[in-house]
Amino acid sequence: ATLYDADNYKFTDKADKLHVPAGVEVTFTFVENGDGTATLSYTAEEVTEPTDTQAPTETQTPTQTQAPTETKPTQQSSVTQQTHQTQPTLNTVYFINTPNWTTVKCYAFTGTDEMVAFPGYDIMKTSYKMGGYDVYGIMFDTARYTKVIFNDGSNQTAALDVQPGKCYKPDTHNWVELNPDAETQPTQPSTATQAATETQAPTDTQPATQTQPATQTQPATQTKPTETTQPPATKITLTCDNSSIYVGDVTVVSANVENPVGQTTFFSGSPSIASVSSLGIVQGLAAGQTYIFATNNGVTSSILITVSEKPTQPTQTQATQPTQPTQTQATQPTQAPATTIKVSAAKRLSM
Repeated sequence: ATLYDADNYKFTDKADKLHVPAGVEVTFTFVENGDGTATLSYTAEEVTEPTDTQAPTETQTPTQTQAPTETKPTQQSSVTQQTHQTQPTLNTVYFINTPNWTTVKCYAFTGTDEMVAFPGYDIMKTSYKMGGYDVYGIMFDTARYTKVIFNDGSNQTAALDVQPGKCYKPDTHNWVELNPDAETQPTQPSTATQAATETQAPTDTQPATQTQPATQTQPATQTKPTETTQPPATKITLTCDNSSIYVGDVTVVSANVENPVGQTTFFSGSPSIASVSSLGIVQGLAAGQTYIFATNNGVTSSILITVSEKPTQPTQTQATQPTQPTQTQATQPTQAPATTIKVSAAKRLSM
């Protein structure tokens, strides 16, 4: 079965049919799995008819009665143990839509265990209003999923610690008790009646007390000044040098923060897939996808990072260059050094 809305499940597979013969009692057990699905299981047990005790001779075959009694308690105990192991802790968590988002989503998780992939489930608007704003609610296993991020697909809150049964108020960044406006309305007519009884007195100054009901609207006017006096909203825009990296490689996520308050912090939705430093340096650790989050002043933004295994590079063998033949220069014949003969001229004799 899958979750159809906030309170109902819808069985998508109706092909299985259970044929129950006479004298067999069937016990059904319905368990919510906490991931938007539920499991319906059953046990069957033969019912002993009272008339069987009148014929003791028919019970002389103990092997027929011992076989079902030996196997049935084992089946029932195993079902009981599974029920205790998977019994979820279901609580409702509320969101006061002070930003007036068109769609409100809820992303619940604990570490890498997430109820559904980000941005999460669309949650339903309740009939409650607080401070004039609509209240949204979602029920899930708060013992299993202890963190939650409310968002509308583009804007989002910080990663919050779940407060079962309470309402998150994003304009003040805190959890408050569920106190719908409808619960405070019955006290107003009684105050108005008192003002009417005060006007029955002959004094003319008493009608001035009729302006007191106008002070009942002050809670609404009190919220407006706080909205105007609040500092400009913080906005975070994330960019990444390369959102697709290989295992072992790194990339840098940059956060452009408008109206920051304090330091911007980074964290990974799945630290086993990719880690991120305080400076936004992301390193791929295993193949998969994860969101990298940046938070400042209660505002959180995210960017998707994809990590892939490095492809195996084929070994390239360089072609062997052919050996150039060695050119042997022809040996020039060695010329013998010229012999120089000096001839001395004979002295001429004068007669």
